[in-house]
Amino acid sequence: MLHAAAPYAASKGTVVSMTRALAIEWARDGIRANAVAPTYARTDMTRARVDDPDHLTLTLGRTPLRRILEPADLVGAFLFLASAASELVTGHVLAVDAGWLAA
Repeated sequence: MLHAAAPYAASKGTVVSMTRALAIEWARDGIRANAVAPTYARTDMTRARVDDPDHLTLTLGRTPLRRILEPADLVGAFLFLASAASELVTGHVLAVDAGWLAA
């Protein structure tokens, strides 16, 4: 039986690979391809799980900055990638994850 995390992990890996492939393919046309990879975010769809005390304790325990991402926390990443400040950034997946991947 396929573990529930396997399809999720496969989809995330696909986004990373596709971002890199598109960056190479589109570079000759001056088009940059990047992605933003957020950590757990509090949204209408995830609110019940994110606000569950047991899940919150586990998540914050593994998150160095001890914060749940709010959708507004992504604005800076999108502004950076859309601005001239990132004109030499392509094929990159920018983690906005409060340190999740570093832990």
